[in-house]
Amino acid sequence: MRSADASYQGWSGWIIRVEGEIPLVFDPAPGSALSDDEAVILVTHGHPEHFQGALAHLRRTNRARVAVIASHSVCAYLKRATRRVDDSFLPVSPGHELEVCSWKVRPFE
Repeated sequence: MRSADASYQGWSGWIIRVEGEIPLVFDPAPGSALSDDEAVILVTHGHPEHFQGALAHLRRTNRARVAVIASHSVCAYLKRATRRVDDSFLPVSPGHELEVCSWKVRPFE
């Protein structure tokens, strides 16, 4: 049995860690305790604190690559605002399911 940990980061943000998996970060706020390790960042809605929290992490220089899952407009904004070419930006819409780093994401309205 693998262990799991969910840590609240404020502003409705969470980091989900499952042993042996890449962390899943929900709606990061500026100042979230994101490590420099590889991560999947899920921005569930376009409130400024969430995409600004994601952007703050994306602009860090000493970090591993990340995959960002968000709406088309948030993905486009974050992709333009970061200079890293090894990050992935995966736009989704309600009903569009995808799997990234063993995390399955199924957005809804």
